[in-house]
Amino acid sequence: MVVIFKSKKALDFLLKHGEVVTFRLHERKAGKDWITDRRGGKKIADVEVVLLEETKTPYDFNKFQQYVDKSGFDSIEEWLSEIIKLNPACKLRDAETGYFYLVKLLHRVIQ
Repeated sequence: MVVIFKSKKALDFLLKHGEVVTFRLHERKAGKDWITDRRGGKKIADVEVVLLEETKTPYDFNKFQQYVDKSGFDSIEEWLSEIIKLNPACKLRDAETGYFYLVKLLHRVIQ
């Protein structure tokens, strides 16, 4: 199952630094996978996905503090703003769980 990075900032951080921490409202499989920037998009790279933490309170923004330096964003506020932009705010507020994943670059396909 492909990992879609709609956030250009997070994708650019992954491609430049070789890894990025991403937050998802839904659980996904860990292990080897590939990434793209949109549904139906071309393969950008092969990656490994590692579950860092499942949180029962995804709206507890303090959880983001320990990962913000590897998120590609300059602050928690900027990161959360991007999450809300990509997911309606009500989905984050009403979510019962959330997931932090480390995505590691294995092999870049598109330059």
